[in-house]
Amino acid sequence: MSKNIKVLILSCGTGGGHNSAALAVKENLNERGIKADFVEYLEIINNKLKDGINKLYIKTTKRKGKIFKHVYKLGELYRKTNLRSPVYGLNSLNKRKLYAYIKENGYTYIVTTHLFAAQALTAIKKEHNIKFIAIATDYTCIPFWEETNPDFLIIPNKDLIKDFTKRGIEEAKLLPYGIPVAKAYKMQEEKDIAKTNLKLAKDKKYILILTGSMGFGNTIEMIKKLEKEIEDVIFIISCGNNKKMLENIKKEHKNTDRVIALPFTNNLSEYMAACEIVLTKPRRTYIN
Repeated sequence: MSKNIKVLILSCGTGGGHNSAALAVKENLNERGIKADFVEYLEIINNKLKDGINKLYIKTTKRKGKIFKHVYKLGELYRKTNLRSPVYGLNSLNKRKLYAYIKENGYTYIVTTHLFAAQALTAIKKEHNIKFIAIATDYTCIPFWEETNPDFLIIPNKDLIKDFTKRGIEEAKLLPYGIPVAKAYKMQEEKDIAKTNLKLAKDKKYILILTGSMGFGNTIEMIKKLEKEIEDVIFIISCGNNKKMLENIKKEHKNTDRVIALPFTNNLSEYMAACEIVLTKPRRTYIN
């Protein structure tokens, strides 16, 4: 049966979490012998548009995410009007191009880890018989999930069911299975082996600080406080794609061996195995 199944997995590069979840789904399906392809949704539509949207998202998250918070609040206000959002309208314009891609490549199912693709797929579903599953990667029902019509919507936790149903999403569609993660994070290495692989001292203790793929937070201030509170520990700060953060930490701590600034890496699972404690930013959550 799996030989006849071909799955398209869609995401957007607005932050690394959506893509990571999508790649985890692909990894799992491939292991089960199911053909699955991962593509960024906007890459199918227009590469220049994809780059523009991703850059715009990064700009909204700067300065402690003030712009993003305002945009989010506007979304909350707009959803109260019960009108179709402009976001849905823009994504629905891509339905023909996306549907053509699905048909040309013979996909039988679609999975998306991003709202934008879910909206485009919903517009397609009104005209064509397609099957798709959406995966929510935030610990809340962000604005406009209620505008989508997947066959099933996977959510991070059963405690969020009420949050989604009060927006008009059918409970029968909600599957509280969690957020997909890569296999590497489930099969943790022994601490000493991980340290050896990463060329870290076996006799030292490490604390890993994760700032997300974009590198969020006032890490300089945080490290100063932690250094005073916790002795005999080396701090490893994963800066993601934030090159400015990386440079600032290196400059600030050039005379100490207690701080390691880490650029973007695909070995985070090993660093997690090597460290005593992992400190990370929370997934986005807003109280309504």
